[in-house]
Amino acid sequence: MRLRRSIQLTRPHLVHLHLEHAELTFALASLFPGTWPAPVHLRTVYRTTPWKGCRILGRWVAARLAGGDAVAVSSAAARADYGLGARQKRDRAEVIPYGVEPSRVARLAGPRSPFRILFAGGMDQRAGADLLPAIFEKAQSRSGRKDVEVTLCGRGPLERRLRERLRLEVREWRFFFVRSIPHLVDTLFQYDAVLMPSRSEGLSLLPIQVLLARVPLIAARAPGLEDVVTSDYRLTAAIDDVDALADCLVTVLGQDLTFVGSALRARVARRFNITTMARSYEARYRTLAARREGGQG
Repeated sequence: MRLRRSIQLTRPHLVHLHLEHAELTFALASLFPGTWPAPVHLRTVYRTTPWKGCRILGRWVAARLAGGDAVAVSSAAARADYGLGARQKRDRAEVIPYGVEPSRVARLAGPRSPFRILFAGGMDQRAGADLLPAIFEKAQSRSGRKDVEVTLCGRGPLERRLRERLRLEVREWRFFFVRSIPHLVDTLFQYDAVLMPSRSEGLSLLPIQVLLARVPLIAARAPGLEDVVTSDYRLTAAIDDVDALADCLVTVLGQDLTFVGSALRARVARRFNITTMARSYEARYRTLAARREGGQG
């Protein structure tokens, strides 16, 4: 296997594994004679639903790699990884949040017409795309506003059905479907609200970038978002709560909320800082290097 040969050739002090396919490859490589003793390994956990559809394999990998170290990008990801139930005891992964570059241009205060809404995610149930027609229909009816444009960015199995339902059920608003938006972070200031009715997120960069760009974020309280959106942020709702998400959208449609969540925005800027992330990884690498030199790796 290529990984095994690479380890034998380069003899690294540390192997940093990202995502499940890398963990599986590393675990399989450990089965071959001559590969072990292995270098110290560090896993970064991203998913809040790890090893979906193959939990048995995931538990085997977790047991095989239990002697290593792990960090997670969110609290939900750390809990999910710990819950795999490896036979060998292991510590819960420490959370090291992503570092995020803020948008170079922030949204300016003041009402605008047309009012522009952005949904940027998969056209699938995980992203809550199936909820969009009902949310928009209720918000249109309750707000009475007709000068609304919605950009839906992404692709997925629900796209065709979504186009049809929006055309039939939300007649007063205009909808634009795009596959991608180049340099999305630098276009966020053009929108008046971003909607995320997700049922699950690993750690999406979008809500962080939205808040830093001073754009109101409307979101479901999905696993993976709890480290970004705190309980006192007023524009959140329970997962699948279409009525509450529509009411949040009506609130934003009715008043300029550019400065909503200023305290949250400041906290997000501190927590998801690139320098902080780099220093956290440096500290972890140094700890692992010291452990290896001491014969504990």
